[in-house]
Amino acid sequence: MKDKINKRWAVVGLIWAGVIFLTWWNIDTMDRIKSPRERREISHLERQFVQYHSENISRVLKKRALFCQSIESLKLGCLSVENQLRSLATTYDLKAFKTECQPGEDNTGSMPVKLSFHGPFERSLKLMGVLQKDYPYLLIKQVEMIPYDQAGNIKFQILFSYRYRIGSEGLTT
Repeated sequence: MKDKINKRWAVVGLIWAGVIFLTWWNIDTMDRIKSPRERREISHLERQFVQYHSENISRVLKKRALFCQSIESLKLGCLSVENQLRSLATTYDLKAFKTECQPGEDNTGSMPVKLSFHGPFERSLKLMGVLQKDYPYLLIKQVEMIPYDQAGNIKFQILFSYRYRIGSEGLTT
């Protein structure tokens, strides 16, 4: 009687071992099949995303390009910035206009530029608004305002971070 029970337990044990082996093999096979399917699905979803958002992506990339000015050399970039700032100062009738580029020895893509002038407060604020809107590669770091005279003129000292990219595309404004 014990032999029959032992044989039955052995058979049950072999059946369960077979079931466990087949379950493991089935899961492994599903993982191997699922992995390429998931990659195809992810790739398909990425293509759909890019197609759907291509206009937004290109607009963001164009905006990003505006945050650095493409220049041929650091000296030409500095001269370009000085001329643009001088033109704006003339437009807003600002006096004692002075720019000072401070190129460093490392090419990090950023250079400090100091701007000083004096003039009416309203025109000076308009100039700063134009700088923020139309010259995104000139990041205003520090502004110092000092009363200049009794007529309401204020002396401004502005420190910019001029961001540039040296390349063969030429100047972009």
